[in-house]
Amino acid sequence: MGKSERDAAFTLAQRIMAHLLLIEHSPATDQRFHWMDEVEEFRNQIERKFSPIIRRHLKRELGNVFAHVRRRVQRKMSRHGEHQAAAVLPGGCPCTIEQVLGDWEPEPVAVRR
Repeated sequence: MGKSERDAAFTLAQRIMAHLLLIEHSPATDQRFHWMDEVEEFRNQIERKFSPIIRRHLKRELGNVFAHVRRRVQRKMSRHGEHQAAAVLPGGCPCTIEQVLGDWEPEPVAVRR
């Protein structure tokens, strides 16, 4: 496994996780279908780059990857005035590696209320 291959897969996983957080927590409903489409495309790309070794590394580092993603999403939401949603993002990784890489889509928080 090359470093560039691993970095590319981790970057795609970060993008997937960021979009999953936005789908679940952002009140910006007009972007939701776009984010879902992008998650699907990122998953297609990562599937082509994936190996069992990369999967193990990503599974082991999922919490660290999520912490980085959470900070980025929190800043993005705050810039767009979504302060309340940014404040309640989960502190720990809310999804499994199977959810990140599979077909799972979160239910928006607003729908659950």
